Amino acid sequence: MDFDIAVNQHMNWINLVESLFNESDSTILNASSITRDDECDLGKWIYSVDKDLVSNKIYQELVQVHKDFHFQAGIIILNYQSGRKEEALQLHKSFKDLSIRIILLINQLQMELKGT
Repeated sequence: MDFDIAVNQHMNWINLVESLFNESDSTILNASSITRDDECDLGKWIYSVDKDLVSNKIYQELVQVHKDFHFQAGIIILNYQSGRKEEALQLHKSFKDLSIRIILLINQLQMELKGT
């Protein structure tokens, strides 16, 4: 996996969810598909790694944080589309924290796998 591409693609997901708060058309976002952590490129990679990597602590944390990220994105979208914009906005901070954590974990995993 190209980890730099993974970070860029993850940033695209962040921008997609954050577009809600810029008064864009929220109907184009499907909460049930966004909650699927195995549909994005990072998720596809996560669920297809070699067995050797599965025991890696950084990888294990990445799997969980990535799953939480998609779940949180879905809840934000559902709240927003249901007219609960304030609740969606309140969840935004933890969503941002998860986003930052994913990027850090991707970078840590990259360094560890390269042996640096």
